[in-house]
Amino acid sequence: MELRRPHWAPYTTTTILNTLLGSTLRLSEAHSTLADLFAKQMVQRLADMDEDAVRLHKQVRGMRVFVLEKCK
Repeated sequence: MELRRPHWAPYTTTTILNTLLGSTLRLSEAHSTLADLFAKQMVQRLADMDEDAVRLHKQVRGMRVFVLEKCK
């Protein structure tokens, strides 16, 4: 009797479940690392960029008012 799927022979339910568990664990660790990066670094960088943008906007607005008054 010839097996229909000979390459499946080394796989048992236990090995398949262990492989699935291992890949799920690695994926979970990767997601955790990404979550830490976004929570710590990206949020702070975005907050800094927002502060810089507000500061630049105020400076440009002030220069615009100064130039408009000077042209009058």
